[in-house]
Amino acid sequence: MTIFCHGVRRVSGPRRIVAWVWLACSALAFSPGPSPPRAADIESGQDAVLLEEHLDIEIVSETLARVHYSNRTKILTAKGVDEFDVASIYYNPSVTVRDFHAAVISPQGKRSEVKKQQFFDGAAFESFELYGDTKHRSVTFPGLVPGATLEYQYEQDLHNLFYLQWYSRFDFQETIPVRSKTFTLRADSSFPLRFAVQGSPEYGSEEKDGVVTHRWRVQDVEAVKSETMMPPDRDIVPHVRIYLRSYLYDNSRVDATDWNGIARWTRDLSRERQIPTEEVAAKARQLTAGLSDPVAKAQRVYEFVQKSISYVAIELGIGGWQPHDNGSVFKNRYGDCKDKATLVIAMLQAVGVQTFPVLIRTRESGLTDRDYPSSDFNHVIAALPEADGYLLMDPTSETAPFGDLPWRDQGANALVVKEDGSGDMIQTPLSPADHNRIQWLVTASLGDNGDLEGSYSIEAFGQDRTEFAGFVADTKPTEREDALARFMARICPGAVLLGHDVIQPKDAHDSLKLVIRFKVPRFVVRAGNLDVLSLHLVRFPNVASMAAPSSRHHPIFFENLSSETSEVRLYLPPGKHVRKLPEGRNLTAPGFSAASSYEVKGDNGRDMLLVKRSITFSKREIPVADYSALKQSLSALLEEESRAVTLQTGSSPPAHS
Repeated sequence: MTIFCHGVRRVSGPRRIVAWVWLACSALAFSPGPSPPRAADIESGQDAVLLEEHLDIEIVSETLARVHYSNRTKILTAKGVDEFDVASIYYNPSVTVRDFHAAVISPQGKRSEVKKQQFFDGAAFESFELYGDTKHRSVTFPGLVPGATLEYQYEQDLHNLFYLQWYSRFDFQETIPVRSKTFTLRADSSFPLRFAVQGSPEYGSEEKDGVVTHRWRVQDVEAVKSETMMPPDRDIVPHVRIYLRSYLYDNSRVDATDWNGIARWTRDLSRERQIPTEEVAAKARQLTAGLSDPVAKAQRVYEFVQKSISYVAIELGIGGWQPHDNGSVFKNRYGDCKDKATLVIAMLQAVGVQTFPVLIRTRESGLTDRDYPSSDFNHVIAALPEADGYLLMDPTSETAPFGDLPWRDQGANALVVKEDGSGDMIQTPLSPADHNRIQWLVTASLGDNGDLEGSYSIEAFGQDRTEFAGFVADTKPTEREDALARFMARICPGAVLLGHDVIQPKDAHDSLKLVIRFKVPRFVVRAGNLDVLSLHLVRFPNVASMAAPSSRHHPIFFENLSSETSEVRLYLPPGKHVRKLPEGRNLTAPGFSAASSYEVKGDNGRDMLLVKRSITFSKREIPVADYSALKQSLSALLEEESRAVTLQTGSSPPAHS
């Protein structure tokens, strides 16, 4: 489903995914915020710099708005040429392009207008739509080289204010440095607007002849600092958003003064589509025959829709928001997310189980603001009411077991659309760390020649199971062998993959199990007269990248809470013993804990080295202020992975230090 559209691709900044959002309420005045001092070096090391960007929106009436946009970007490197050589705008039957032209100014100052042959049109969502009426018009910039400046501007008429959502957010920072950005909005003084501002742009307003002009501006802004595991751009980039208290779509007025208004409109669009056809009802009765528990019925229906209905979107006009009727989705065996949710609702209705559609903005796209009612969503799932809340189902996910949500649906603000048209604004649950866990069991034997051979048994639960299942489903056996070989090289350097088996889950709560057989030639290192043995056959390679920066600009954002436990049973050759074991340790930091222990046990005349480790991330976001403490613990964990022990021949000595 696409109840969202890609906004204008402005060559100066990051890809923008803009949801259905409207303007709302009364005008608020903001005093000018402090502007950062002009920094001569903000361009240093960058691929391009945004010299000027202007977005001007004039709301003429309830049924017409005009958009004027201009952009001047200077290219600094060859990489910048590759990254910013195309600019795109979007249109549909309600959004017309009045003018679109572009130019390139060479490093020597020669201006060349871009010819019409460099403009082209295409489908906006080719990757996942069968057909839609939203198109893009794009321009390529010929002769673009480092030192050149590209310019483009366009004008559009919006004949339906519903599509102001394409421009409802204006960012004040980009992935490249900014010299100047200005956003201007004009509307009649009686037009009820509300603005949500993040950051401290300069702001001013003036009224003339009954028209109020609002203007926000920033200058000399450094590029967004890109970091691994940073929160979604939408959560951290300074911006202004505009909201509308109400708007018209065709002959329907949508009340956006509260969430109930958004829910009522959604309910009106979907109510008839959810009434089960005879064929749908018959299939639902067949699937749930012999069941009386509503949850058991929901599971049967969910799993049918999840596995039997392919994801394909056909979106014309309101089709980006209104689902197709459940009968056609069932007959054709395809639909987008709102279609699949509608089919689940219809089938369960047919067997006496009430469920509701749920509008949600997936978490990687940023949080919907609970204080500003709007249609700021990009996905639809289903909810089964329970005594303590809702059991949420996402049939669009091909791998999430019943009762579990993909990580993108977790910890998100969502609107449950009830039968009476009222809305219940909720936050979807975030699974605890012990739900998303990986359990490692390594059994290996060390030969007299120093070679190590054994097996890894890896069990994945929760989100880790979902990711493993996707990996298994999306790869051919040969591709999987190659991927696992690379994986083994990361967690156990020098390992050679001998083979693997995948053991599928028995039910929705069982683990997906992966058994890997391996060998490590010359695992024991000879140092003079000593045999040196690495203690760790299970490593946590992602920890290294997390701990690498000396400091951070943004919080660490985890897709989901998680935990890993490992138990390594390493059998030594007869007559070989560990001279001295290190002490175990416990590590803690905000949102993090880890533990390790070391032990030697006798087993059929051989020593078995037993190494147990655990690691848990229990907070979704680690604030910048807590990074230093986290880094210290992660660094200690990495230091521990470098530990080794020496072996000796003879009678077994006390192994612990």
